[in-house]
Amino acid sequence: MEILTRKMAVKAFEIIVTIYISIILGGTISEANIIWSRSDPPKGEISILQELLTITTSGSVDYATITAEYVFINNLNREIITDLTFPLPAYIVHSSAANHMNTDFEDFELWVDGVYQKVHREYLALSEGVNHEDFLHNLAIKSTTFGNFQMSDKNGNSIDQLLTMNKQTLNLLTEKGLIKLVSGLPVPQWSIQKQYSWQQNFPPQKLLKIKCQYKARVGSAKLFKTSLEHPNSQSIPDLIPGNVSSMCLSPETMKKFMEHLEKSRSNFIRVYWLEYLLRPEPSMKDPIDKFELIVEGPFKERPKFYVSFCWDGSETKFGEAIYRAIRKQFVPDKTLTVYFCQEN
Repeated sequence: MEILTRKMAVKAFEIIVTIYISIILGGTISEANIIWSRSDPPKGEISILQELLTITTSGSVDYATITAEYVFINNLNREIITDLTFPLPAYIVHSSAANHMNTDFEDFELWVDGVYQKVHREYLALSEGVNHEDFLHNLAIKSTTFGNFQMSDKNGNSIDQLLTMNKQTLNLLTEKGLIKLVSGLPVPQWSIQKQYSWQQNFPPQKLLKIKCQYKARVGSAKLFKTSLEHPNSQSIPDLIPGNVSSMCLSPETMKKFMEHLEKSRSNFIRVYWLEYLLRPEPSMKDPIDKFELIVEGPFKERPKFYVSFCWDGSETKFGEAIYRAIRKQFVPDKTLTVYFCQEN
């Protein structure tokens, strides 16, 4: 009995290829069923020849459409049947949550060799690596909206489910690390991860094209002059990942922002951001032959926008609307964060 795993984690997802037995994700088990004749996990059977990641923002920059297109090849002389899982990055409740997450997100779409495929949907309510989805469900708490935290109905009446819990239940939720009391009121502490899975056949010695697409809310925050003057100071992680230095803004752009803030009535630069998760997978024998990133911003509708991201490979700009970056023999090793900065 053996396990073969291929994991490609990206902004919004990672593909987990598991052959035979099972893998544990947040306390749940996903199974696939192919048996290998050797005792050691095989490597290099499935390779990624190409990955094209396209990030397109809406005119209002409320959300981004993320499209990931892969070209795989099965290097064996026999078919591989496996489960693929596409988890989205976990999100948490936050006072500014409406600016950077969409709890009703259900528009994940999948095509294999151009044919639309159905997927299985699953939610994980995570606290310290443990999935509490069933526990919250048994308490009639809707995990994906954090128990309707601070929500009201159309008449203005609170529908916050946590406020209806008795003291014993609140104590139990607190013990499990699912809530904490702030000024006497329960605040959710769990994170939500949505993941989508399907069974995939990889024909022997043939190319297979997989395309995933979804819409994602972007983060939104204000970048003040003090942050530009002290770029290494830590920002609020839930609003801007890292700090100004981690945004890889060019000296010219930094200078433009400072000049704008000195002349304008506005005292901040609006920053929108999104992340694409890239992690190495130990069992991945070969790098991605060609990884290409295309960022399409709302530059035509809103010309005072700037795009920035840290990149080690070649990067080119096409007019005002499209940025293109390429890496050859790419081994995913970090989180890619793309920033859209707007002069107000």
